[in-house]
Amino acid sequence: MKWRISCYRLLFGCRESVGILEFLLLSSLSSVKS
Repeated sequence: MKWRISCYRLLFGCRESVGILEFLLLSSLSSVKS
C-alpha cells in the first residue's frame, strides 16, 4: 500500500510540472500570435 501512495505522489508531481510547462508553452504561443 505504501508504494501506491508514493506512486500517486510521483504522478501528481509530474502532472504539476507538466502543467507549468503547458502554461509556459501557451503563454509563449499567445505572445507569438499577437
